[in-house]
Amino acid sequence: MSLCELITTPVVTIKNNEVFANSRDVAAYFGKSHAHVLRDIRDTLRPNLDAKEFNKMFLHVKVETKVGFGSRYDDAEDMIKEGFTLLAMRFTGKKARSCAARHRR
Repeated sequence: MSLCELITTPVVTIKNNEVFANSRDVAAYFGKSHAHVLRDIRDTLRPNLDAKEFNKMFLHVKVETKVGFGSRYDDAEDMIKEGFTLLAMRFTGKKARSCAARHRR
């Protein structure tokens, strides 16, 4: 069983009374490579939104990743609901279709 099959709902956190999803959790939920999720945010969404709008929806963060006996800090993006929705609309697959259908309701 893959990690994608184990995660039945996207992971969200609350910061400053606002709900955020992290790009690593979004990648795991949709069964996508995190590098490809970051690429979609950087190369597809960022150029099509003005800077103010993009910065409202996405926040660049560094997340700690355990490596052997140490750790490193990797790039990630926290996103509010609107950013998550724009990103998820680009994905294909069963979970993406389900997410799109829920958004249309």
